Amino acid sequence: MAEDDFLMTALSSLQGTLTGLSGGSSGRTHLERAERLKIRDAWKKFLSAHSEALKAGKRFHYKDPAVDVALFGRAQAWQLPDGSFWPMSWAEQAKAPVEEVK
Repeated sequence: MAEDDFLMTALSSLQGTLTGLSGGSSGRTHLERAERLKIRDAWKKFLSAHSEALKAGKRFHYKDPAVDVALFGRAQAWQLPDGSFWPMSWAEQAKAPVEEVK
């Protein structure tokens, strides 16, 4: 996931662990490496914490408290049938990343 060419392929596969994401989606074709690493780290944490449940076939609804919006960051966003967006609107997705204060 850290490599730009593989991010969307990985996310397409991993989104199968979630349910409730019907409607249209939009994916960014490029994110800086730091953003890709944050997404990768969020997935590593999620998959590790829920490995047994996932192996048993559990799928998590995107509104489940265990599902962090960091799993997709600005890489992917959905417009749901009710008109709402998750994890952010397409306009928010298009914005430049917020710089972290160090």
